[in-house]
Amino acid sequence: MGNQTIPDIQEHVDEVLKQAFTFFFAYVAEATGKKQALEFARKSHQIIEKYFHNLGNFKISKNGQLQIKAAKLSDKEILAFSVWMQQFLKELKNFMIGLGRVDPKEITRDLQEELKELGFYEFFEQAKELNY
Repeated sequence: MGNQTIPDIQEHVDEVLKQAFTFFFAYVAEATGKKQALEFARKSHQIIEKYFHNLGNFKISKNGQLQIKAAKLSDKEILAFSVWMQQFLKELKNFMIGLGRVDPKEITRDLQEELKELGFYEFFEQAKELNY
């Protein structure tokens, strides 16, 4: 039965990533307000898209919802999304000096299993050392 979850997750990658973005956005907005969170999301997207062009498949609506243009998302898009979320949180940490450690697994606790299957957390951890 456990093997059946992998294809199910692959079929719904876009929904999992949209929900993950919603969790990250809500976390940042709680600390800074929605307007500032939207600014950080867009700024970090712009920075990371220079290096990961496939991040162009992800757009942020005016109200802070994630929109995905690609019909099918590969590991490349998941990597780009992970690096983007890492940069999004870096924007918050730069803004709020003394924030301390931010745990992506805590922010996305309701999606941990799905995100782990997609390799999100592994990509996220690898992106920690990168500076853009």
